[in-house]
Amino acid sequence: MLQLAGVVLMGLGLLCGTGLLVAPFGLLPTTPGLTLFLLFPGLLLVGYVLMVMSAPTPQIILISRTVSTLLMILGLLAVTALVMITMAILPPDEPTLTLWYVLVVGFAFGGIGTLTNRGKATS
Repeated sequence: MLQLAGVVLMGLGLLCGTGLLVAPFGLLPTTPGLTLFLLFPGLLLVGYVLMVMSAPTPQIILISRTVSTLLMILGLLAVTALVMITMAILPPDEPTLTLWYVLVVGFAFGGIGTLTNRGKATS
């Protein structure tokens, strides 16, 4: 049960990150508040801790790699959006602070997760 709760919380954390990623382009009905900024890394951390407490090692490695990859993709999408905004290809409706936040959290957590499980066997 803890493993399932952990995976769901990490999924919700990724959803928060996605919401922050699309926020500058007016795709959310409101401006993201402090709650979304705190829930993005918070849900990822709490979900990971719950998953690690209950899952066997091969599943921990698989889920860690998957979530790390998704976080790196969020970071890359944030960089891409910032470049496109800078080149005036994609005009934002709101400030780009959320993109910078997703970039930092995505690369930090994704990089740590990728490096932590580097070289370990999956079976």
